[in-house]
Formats: sequence, C-alpha cells, structure tokens
Amino acid sequence: MTQPQIPKLNTAKSGRDGAPSPSSGSTLTSMARKILFLQLPQLDNDVSPEHENTPLAACYLQYALQQSSERAFYRALRLRPADEELDDAHLLRRIVATKPDLIACTLYLWNIERTLDLIARLKEILPRLVVLAGGPEVARDHPFLFRRRLADVAAIGEGEPVIAEILRAIRLKKRTDFQNVAWLVRGHYRWGKQPRPEKPLREMLPPPSWLRRHARTGDMACLETTRGCPMHCAYCSYNQQRTRHTSLTAKETLAIIRKLKASGVNEIRFIDPTFNANPAFDEILQGMGEINHDQSMKCFAELRADRLTLDQARALARAGFVDIEVGVQSLNPSVLRTIHRPLSIAALDRGIRFLAAAGIQVTLDLMYGLPGQTLKDIKQAVLWATGRRRVRVQCLQTLLLPGTELRQKRQLHALEAEDRPPYSVLATDRMPTDHLAQAEAFIEQAIGAQYDCPAQQFVGRNLPDLFPEQVDAPQLGQTHRRAMIFRGSDLFVQQRQIAIQLQQAVAHEPHILWQFVLAVEQEEPLDLLELLIQTLQQCPRLPLDHFLGLRRRHLLAGRRLFIQLKKGRRFSRSWTAAAEEVLRSAFH
Repeated sequence: MTQPQIPKLNTAKSGRDGAPSPSSGSTLTSMARKILFLQLPQLDNDVSPEHENTPLAACYLQYALQQSSERAFYRALRLRPADEELDDAHLLRRIVATKPDLIACTLYLWNIERTLDLIARLKEILPRLVVLAGGPEVARDHPFLFRRRLADVAAIGEGEPVIAEILRAIRLKKRTDFQNVAWLVRGHYRWGKQPRPEKPLREMLPPPSWLRRHARTGDMACLETTRGCPMHCAYCSYNQQRTRHTSLTAKETLAIIRKLKASGVNEIRFIDPTFNANPAFDEILQGMGEINHDQSMKCFAELRADRLTLDQARALARAGFVDIEVGVQSLNPSVLRTIHRPLSIAALDRGIRFLAAAGIQVTLDLMYGLPGQTLKDIKQAVLWATGRRRVRVQCLQTLLLPGTELRQKRQLHALEAEDRPPYSVLATDRMPTDHLAQAEAFIEQAIGAQYDCPAQQFVGRNLPDLFPEQVDAPQLGQTHRRAMIFRGSDLFVQQRQIAIQLQQAVAHEPHILWQFVLAVEQEEPLDLLELLIQTLQQCPRLPLDHFLGLRRRHLLAGRRLFIQLKKGRRFSRSWTAAAEEVLRSAFH
C-alpha cells in the first residue's frame, strides 16, 4: 500500500564551516559544479524529538553519479539534519550561502507546494540556478507543477538510469531525448521520444556502507530487493512508471543483510512494493533465518498474503519479521476488478491466519472512496478485517494521485477530488460526500483511527502539545514548528493587534506549523477566541489540514490556538471548559 520511493535526495553532517558538505569520495575538479539534493520533510504536530525524513532518493542518485564519469564535473552537497528543521527564511539563507549551481528536489504530495515556493524564491536570488525535479509527484497530468515552470528538468520514475545523462546534457548545454524526462524550453516543456534506459537493480543499489553513511538511517536500514510490481492498481502510479521487474538474487540479498547485521542494524524495512514477488523469496527467507537466528534484527515488509503458504509464514517468523503489511482495499469483487486487484478472499484469509499462527503482526490496508464502492461495502470490509486475529487495520481515503489511471478516468467513475495535495476523493459514482463522511465515522469507531496528532488539551497551565521553540514575535525563531506567545493582563483589548500579528506570522512563514498561545492572566471574553479563529480560517490552508478527512475538513491542524493559564491565578471550571470547547470546535 505504501507508495514506492523514487530516488532524488540527500542530507548528512556539515563541513567545519557549518555549510552543507560535499559527498565523500567524490573526484572533484576545481571547477566542479555544486548540486544540492533537497527533500523537505513532512510536517506534523508530533512534539517528540524523532521525525523521519529518510533521504534514500538522493542516496541512490549520488551513488549513480559517483559511478559515472560525470562525478569529475559535479560536487554533491547535502543539508545538515538540523537544516531540515528550519523555517523557509532560514533554509533559504542556508541554501543561498552554499551558492549551488543545481538543485535536485524530491517532490512528494506533502512537500511539493512548499518546495516550489522555496525554489521560486531561490531563483529570484540565484537567477542562473538550474532545478531538477523528481519524485512521485512528477507526472504529466500534474495539476500545477508544470504550470509554474520552476523546474528546468523534470523526470518521471527512476532517476538513477538518467541522472548522469541529464547532468552531462546540462554541462554541454544540450538536452536528453528520454520519454520520461521533460526540459523547459522557451517557457514550454518538451518530452523526449526514446525509451528511458533501464538497469538491473544490482547496478543501481548502493552498497550497505554507502546507504548507512549517506541515508542517515541510524540503527534502521531500508532494503530493496525488487523493482517493479506485479500489481497494476488503478490508484497507484508505480506500475505506469515501471512495467518490467528486476530483482536481486538470494545470494546478493543475503550478502547485504549480513553486512547490515555486522554493522549493528537492528531493524530492516524491506521497501519492495511486494516482497514475495522476488523469485528468490523462499531462498532469501531461509538464509535470513540462519543470519538472524538470534532475532536481533526486527524486519518489516509488504506482501501478498493470498500467495502465502504456512511454511513461508513460519520462515518469515524465523527470519525476524514482526510486522507484515497486506493490501486488501476492498472485499467487493466488482470494485477489485475496477482497480485491477484480483484477489481471492479465501486465500487472503488463509494467508493472514498463517501469519497469525506464526506470531507475526499483520497490518491490513483498506480504502474508502473507490469507484463502485458503497457504504455497505466499507462497513463489511472493516468488520471482516477487525475480526481477524493479530491484525491491525488502517483505512485510507482514496487519493487521485497524479500519474494514475484512476485520475485519468475520474470522469468515467464520477470521482470528485481536491486538486491540491493530498488529492482526496470527496464523492464517487456510488457515494456522495455525506456517505463518505459516515464511512469515516464508522471506521474511527471500529478501529480507533486518528488523523495526525490531535491536541490533548487546548486550555491549561501546562500544555503538553506546545512546540519546543516559543517566541514573542513573528520574525523571531527559526524552526518550521513554532509557538508564538501573547502575554498581557487584558488581551481582549489587544484583540485587533493580536489578529494582525497572526496574519503577519502566517504571511512571514506560510508553510510552517504555527501555534498561537494566549498566556492569560484573567478570564478573557470568548469573543477574543472567535475573532482569532476567524482570522486563521481566512488564511490559505496547509497540506496537513487536508489530511484530516471529510468529517474534520472544517478544522485546522497546521495553525492552532491555545490558552495558557497563568500559574497562581484562579480560573473557573465553567470558563476553561467553555474555552476548551470553542477551540476544539475549530482546531484538531
């Protein structure tokens, strides 16, 4: 169910001057052009210190560049991990200070709008900057990417086979002629005509030492054993980007796993779209059982349970697999035919029971908002899934992702969806919006699903959801998650000034997550909250707001309002309860 990660990014430790540092091991000339790999992180309201933005894409691309003759002409740069926490203004300064000649950015639905706005500002300061765009968001039918004309080169699908040729063409002031690569020429994009080159996975996959050094995965490693997917799901673009399969042999896979174990890795995530599509699946499991006999490495993968035998389930357990993700999407045969997912429910159920008997946790993926699906279908699928043993259920709203068959046939299926990320389906041929909202309510009640990180408390002396960085003015601070505190003995009198400061803060940093905190010394009129809520509702919404689902479309998650009660002062329960209710009705 996870969308394949298309290589294009990197970050790591800085040089002594605090600027992004060059890729180690590069052969450089004094005139080497600097290429910065950029992948902006997904922002959420989680206040824990751990936030994952694994730069696998750039790692793969840097390796491809290192293996080519173009390595003598380019110097690869990567941002420091701390740079990924910066707001746009400080990130802009950091990038400008490096004076990159090229930027290769990885575009996902959660970062594309912020990335493009950052690129636009960079091009104003660095007019000769060349921008390469890749990642899952690059598709010919994208609703706004190509209209903005910010990418000088855009590549669909895998970047490793073409990155060196693209860089060579840029250096020689020429263009490639690949079907999956578009060049901006006099304000219009021109696509090539020749099939893109394809390479065996073994030639594209960086060695474990390179992955650990460049991908910043710590004690966790991502491992790919197969490119290509046997499924042709209408809602996924991967099968349209790559139609052929290439796999590592069991010997090659096991050699990597041995090195990962020796290096201290304690978790391996197999990022194959379908792990048991590898022809050497059984041999790999047998070898992993021997290598990981002490179960010191915990493994995760996605596979087809309807093709699984009891012996394979037991072999998965011996190999150290503790969680297996299984895509189901729907139990309705007609719906499955429409989205091209042939499935035997009996065989699927049998495979899940095999995994449960082997002691493996199963994560079942369901979807709502598929063409032909009804509210009854969704309820039946959820009840069936929650009735399975050792099963965790996640139910995802259907997205009309760029480059997918479902998006191309949206009119045929009467699919209504947002044209901004995440492109959520709002109505279908069989389900109006209110039915989809009812489906969400049923799902939440059945599986306890939550969207993002809902605030535990909006009003209190100690607010557990506040971001670590807390400032008193919009221009202060430097991170992309910031709390702004308003203090005073009578904030109601200052309500107009506070509203203006909220607008200024959002205008100053429109893409970061804001928390606006009223540090009150007395019970302020609730009209103050209403005015500030209205002010924030008038601001353009963030991608995080659109991830809340249909039932919470009226709420804001990316910019929230809190009340901090001054210690030592008494506040009535009725007032704090009323304030909490007002804020909870407007924010997530």
